Amino acid sequence: MSVSWKISETAAGQGDRAYLETGLRSFADTIYEATEGRFKVCKVFVFDKRRNWGKADVVAEAKGRANAALGALREDSGQIRMFREIDPIGGGPAHQYGAAVFGKVLAHEFGHYGLFLRDEYTEPQEAVPNEPPYLRPRPCDVQVQSLMGNPHSITALSLDTDYTGEDHPAWTLKEITSPAPDQRTKYLTCDKLDPPPKGAPNTETAQWRTAHYRHYQKSAWRLLVEGPTRELLAREARSSPAFVGFPSIAEGGVPAKLKYPTFDGSCFQAIIMDGDYAVLAIDRSASMAKPNALNVPLVSLAVAAAKDYVTSAPAGTTIAVLEFASDVTVVVPPTKIPLGGEAPARAQINAAIDALAKNPPAGNTSLDAALMKARDLLLEGSAIGNSQYVVAISDGEVATQSWLLGQLVGLNIPVFTVAVRDAGSSVMQDVARQTGGAHRNAKGWSQPLIEAELKMQEPVGVRLYPASSSNAPLEAPTELSERDGATVFRASWKEGDKAVFELVTPDAGVVTPANLPPGISYEPSLEGASYVIASPVVGKYTPRLVPQSTSTGDRHIWARSDSRLSLSVDTVGGKQYPEPWFVRARLAAPQPVLGASVTGTLTSSVAGAAPHGVAFRDDGQAPDEQPEDGVYTAVIADVVEDGDYTLDVLALNPGGATVDPIGVGDDPGGADPAAPLSSFRREASLTLKAQGRFAMPQSPAGAVQVRNDLTPVWVSIDHPGDVVWLEFNGYKKGWYVAMTGGLIANDAGPMATRLTLYDTDGATELESDAQPDGRARVELHTPGIDGKYYLKVEHTSGGVGRFQVAVAPGEWFQKRSGTRSGGGGEGGCRLSRSSDSTGVVAFGTWLGLFVLRRTRKPGGPRRRRGS
Repeated sequence: MSVSWKISETAAGQGDRAYLETGLRSFADTIYEATEGRFKVCKVFVFDKRRNWGKADVVAEAKGRANAALGALREDSGQIRMFREIDPIGGGPAHQYGAAVFGKVLAHEFGHYGLFLRDEYTEPQEAVPNEPPYLRPRPCDVQVQSLMGNPHSITALSLDTDYTGEDHPAWTLKEITSPAPDQRTKYLTCDKLDPPPKGAPNTETAQWRTAHYRHYQKSAWRLLVEGPTRELLAREARSSPAFVGFPSIAEGGVPAKLKYPTFDGSCFQAIIMDGDYAVLAIDRSASMAKPNALNVPLVSLAVAAAKDYVTSAPAGTTIAVLEFASDVTVVVPPTKIPLGGEAPARAQINAAIDALAKNPPAGNTSLDAALMKARDLLLEGSAIGNSQYVVAISDGEVATQSWLLGQLVGLNIPVFTVAVRDAGSSVMQDVARQTGGAHRNAKGWSQPLIEAELKMQEPVGVRLYPASSSNAPLEAPTELSERDGATVFRASWKEGDKAVFELVTPDAGVVTPANLPPGISYEPSLEGASYVIASPVVGKYTPRLVPQSTSTGDRHIWARSDSRLSLSVDTVGGKQYPEPWFVRARLAAPQPVLGASVTGTLTSSVAGAAPHGVAFRDDGQAPDEQPEDGVYTAVIADVVEDGDYTLDVLALNPGGATVDPIGVGDDPGGADPAAPLSSFRREASLTLKAQGRFAMPQSPAGAVQVRNDLTPVWVSIDHPGDVVWLEFNGYKKGWYVAMTGGLIANDAGPMATRLTLYDTDGATELESDAQPDGRARVELHTPGIDGKYYLKVEHTSGGVGRFQVAVAPGEWFQKRSGTRSGGGGEGGCRLSRSSDSTGVVAFGTWLGLFVLRRTRKPGGPRRRRGS
């Protein structure tokens, strides 16, 4: 959870802490009771000042209407949005949630976010839907007395009896001239219904009168026990993530054995991530024994710089100290500077640091080992600190490896580097820049500098230029939107080079150190300079670096912003050839950003390899899973050489990009219309490693083994005209079905696929099938003996690409999907997520659903519980 306000260690901040701790315990209690022990919330990590805003499950601001993304708990996109003060629909005065009610409303939103439940209440007015109208509450709906209908008072989930055994104000269907395809569509909007005459009895049940029932046609409890039908999910305009119900989460398939009362909060913790967690890494290698120009040993300067940090770090900061040379030693384990007991803690840490200068430095400089140890300490203390980072203090005679920096970037661990030599280190500059930290000379660094850097979480523009003898200016145009806050534009160059750094503002004004308008400050250093804008206006800023001397090192220009608009990129798959990489670029502000242009460039470390483009899409067509959710998806399947690859992703607003709240459920409901955005630019990078490359078998000898239990195997046709041979075991008197799918084309050519089945000799053809969409299927009825059978895959129309092959008993499809194609039937093997022939086909394994008995309290049937 990330909150927009400051949670302080001071006495004034204790009210915030108590409010959140009480509210989150109420949330945990409600979830545990509502699900009768099948979900237990044990830890909630709370970050303040909007730290980890784009990655949090829950984001909380001061005022608004709570809402959540459906089923997004197991996804990288979508969040719960919470507010301390509710802004009622239809106007009226705002009011603040009490802590306990805050938790109940959060539990209601978790019903959407984690349990896939929809609303069971009535809206005071029609809302502008982001989804089909039948999935939204309406004024003519009813309020079911359940967590999803009345979270302020009720903690229970709805039962079947709530939809058949209670009366509500009656409405009647208007005359419909054309037959509706289903009952849900008849109740699409209130204008298709007539209210009853005044004084008429209330005799209508709740069926079809809640958004939840119109979607699932079953109560909330029955949905979690049985799951939804594929048929209903397929009709949604926005597809849902893979549903997870009670049978899937119960340990060993056994429901919780509950005792009265149902609440058990013994595991619950609200962990307020107040203060930072810093690991100070101090270089004590042999080169640190050298003196500087004033004859002061460099190790003494490093000790002084580390003590400066300890002295200036605010109360609540946790500090660990390690020394590194040939080996790494933890000098001070993680130690928190407590409020009210600061002096003894600071003195203890500083005494341990002072001792480092008493023994002569020796050994080599192992910065990699130090960073790995710092990483491990931070991971072990993941419940410590609002922000976690490393401060590396060295003379700069170091080297490091890109894969380690990539790990730190992936873990969101910036490294701040401090050079104690008069001449800095380009390696230390690169370490800081690549991990999101900052590099300073010992004379110009401080703990407040780190605090300012951490506030600037979001990179809004990065330009890296190689060494050049040219004096041509370097520019990095950067678009700032209304979602961007305080921004830093920074340029760096090799220490000793001469350069002029200036900034062109949206009104074409040129800012220089001698011409600083109000609101813009200039911060020079030995190896660069920065412009800091407290409140930037919307528009294009262009930082410009004008070299004044021949460069012997790289030049960098980049910008960072305290921004609500973020781009994060991650990958799934690709761990071993020939499995492709599926790349997801999430653009949020913090709600999903729709209509952006997202592209990528893949660059290989292999000498002579040309970079090539990667296309991202957010239209629900494979490989994208859900349309217009702010997650732009791409697939990389054409890497045929082992090695390291860099993927640079760029997100732009081509015009018309909007912020979509995705208000699945509010309290009481309703989503704001999509908000348009001005121009923006966001960049992110990933390091990918390709490994395990082998030649695909072109004959039965060395055929790829396929299991016969529907486990898919990735294979690849890397060159036109290639084939792939596979083998599987067929047992006597068996019936098997083999399929190809998951087709990913690497070029614009068609990929009509032929799948041929061969007998145990690998030469006698038994059956062959060719399909223009890459999905072929053959069947095998084995004789009375076991044997090994062969499959050959080829592209009948050329083309290269990757695909999956799977084999399974034919009875699986006959009984569970009811169709030869393997899809569509309830509980069947859904083979394709998309009709896009160049897309991804997901092979899923059918899971039998079983019914969990609903527990009852002693003394009779379960009754409703109030708050």
